[in-house]
Amino acid sequence: MDIRLDNNMQLTPAPSGDLLCVGGEDMILQDIRTEAVTQEGELFYDTGYGWSLLDFQHAVWDELTAVEVSNRIRTKLGNRDEVNGETIKVEVQQLDGAVLLRIKFRFVGSSVDQNLDVSLDRIQVEVVG
Repeated sequence: MDIRLDNNMQLTPAPSGDLLCVGGEDMILQDIRTEAVTQEGELFYDTGYGWSLLDFQHAVWDELTAVEVSNRIRTKLGNRDEVNGETIKVEVQQLDGAVLLRIKFRFVGSSVDQNLDVSLDRIQVEVVG
């Protein structure tokens, strides 16, 4: 179990004032979303946690950069026991002043695609879907 976060990574209060909890696949998805926007080394108790996408914040986006980002995401996501590494797909779309990373994967033993969209611009990394 974990404390439920909203789409802005803020705590989600229940009507009673308590905090809502999340478990199962929803908890894993929430943790993946959090890791996507975290820099490696940011957590003192798990220095390998984080995708470090800010490393590419001011990069020139060409085919080589797209491959490097895709490989990093595949490696980080594929290290999770719950994720079927063979199903991870990363699509890189260059937008006006930003890059959209469309990520699809499946949990081990599942046939349902999980989708995660991450936006990277000159200011921030943000999970948008």
